[in-house]
Amino acid sequence: MFTRLQQLAGSGLLLAVCLASGYAADAASSHVEVTGDRVNIRSGPGLTYDVISSVNAKTTLPVITQKNDWYQITLPNGKTGWITSQYAKSVTPSAQPSTPAPAATGKSYIESKVDSLNVRTAPNTSSAVIQQINPKTKYLVLKKDGDWMQIQLSGQKTGWVAGWLVEESKEAAASPQPPAEQPKQTITVPDTMDVHAGPGETYETIGQLSTGDTLQVLGVSNGWSKITYDGREGWILMAPPAPSGSSTTPPSDIAPAAPDQPAPPSTPAAETVRVNVDNLNLRATPSLEGQVLATLANGTSLTVLARQGDWIQVKTPDNKTGWVANWLVDDLAKKPPVVVTADSLKGKVIVVDAGHGGQDGGATGTHYKTLEKEVNLQVAQYLQAKLAAAGATVIMTRTDDSYPTLQNRVDIAVQNKADLFVSVHHNTHPNNATNGTIVFYYDKGKSSKLASHVQSELVRATQYKDMNARYGDYFVLRENPVPAILTEINFLTNAEDEAHARDPEYQALAAEGICKGIVSYFQSGQ
Repeated sequence: MFTRLQQLAGSGLLLAVCLASGYAADAASSHVEVTGDRVNIRSGPGLTYDVISSVNAKTTLPVITQKNDWYQITLPNGKTGWITSQYAKSVTPSAQPSTPAPAATGKSYIESKVDSLNVRTAPNTSSAVIQQINPKTKYLVLKKDGDWMQIQLSGQKTGWVAGWLVEESKEAAASPQPPAEQPKQTITVPDTMDVHAGPGETYETIGQLSTGDTLQVLGVSNGWSKITYDGREGWILMAPPAPSGSSTTPPSDIAPAAPDQPAPPSTPAAETVRVNVDNLNLRATPSLEGQVLATLANGTSLTVLARQGDWIQVKTPDNKTGWVANWLVDDLAKKPPVVVTADSLKGKVIVVDAGHGGQDGGATGTHYKTLEKEVNLQVAQYLQAKLAAAGATVIMTRTDDSYPTLQNRVDIAVQNKADLFVSVHHNTHPNNATNGTIVFYYDKGKSSKLASHVQSELVRATQYKDMNARYGDYFVLRENPVPAILTEINFLTNAEDEAHARDPEYQALAAEGICKGIVSYFQSGQ
């Protein structure tokens, strides 16, 4: 599925509730401010053009030209696109003369308001990009030129950023310049892990590493390591080991006990807990005051090392050790099995989408030439029966070898006022050793919670490798106004996974896991 990201991401209408009805700004407007959240940016001035990006509310964008009710704008990354005036209003950032920044005690700093903000060689959008900066780091302002600011980068480097995309403050920054570049180190991957386009789970997944891969770390950001993957920049959630003699890392996997408290007892048997909130803090000590070592995504499975009061010492999938609050994780060993009755889903309307179909066969299995569209439908039919037996009204997007468009699939959920939308798929990967199950969501909140519940029960039912629920930018999720998930049950490029994908017993187990995850989601009160 990673190799089909763009195909599923597709183009389509933005299904959102209009905020205030906007009106076209004057053609001479220099900038527009976005008035809706996740507004689509298109390749041309109309809804039939491809979606090339999306922007959030209150983002200010420079206008190049206007055509009817569409503005051609420049994005923060320097690319151009078109935005409808329905979700943009005319603004005119106040121009400022070219002056040096206040000196001495009046120093000024900026912080980016957007991810991956371009820093340029000159104060205009046509000049070369020398690097990109992100929020939460402050930079010293050297001088200003109209809407642009020259900032101090690491070392002796300087560059220009658009003033309408940064927040300026007079506060003295504790560290106005980014830390010096770390010495390059080599790390060995302990287990299969995803490579992201940026330092965070919400960035696009661009590939995957296998156990034993050795690679060089080019930089570090909040526990993420920058690497080179397939000729481009990539990031993995794995920090390099601390240098020899470092006092910041304890000499063993067990963190020191909090002051005046006994050392936590070891746990004799391996246990697992799963994160049940977004961006859970992993801390150095069992306290809300403990240093944050990393943030963990909803659905991440953690190995329990020890317990102390309301805190659990855990090891993450990338071998970090730290403490999490026990009220923010599900204890899978102690979590009772989900019991499904004839009225567990009574009154619920659920759309089941068998991915691909017709002329779109989806992936083809590496070892047995399995067609994805066929096993998707087989699992979807098992799921339909199990959901109906639990009292749900089930609507299928297809029941045969036909192909509903991606927009058709979303429309079915909207027109039937569905409570949930579940899309069934099977995955692929260039490395045939990669195996396991993933449930994707687009929106945090109900969709991410649904994905976490289904991920847990799908893994429990099938015993497939747990690759964690995660963000995915797929059309049927992104453009869907109801809670929606996309299940990648296993990998057709892995011999064992493909054999299971073809087996009716495992297909039924996968459907049972998805059904139980849905019941668990509703039982949790959402």
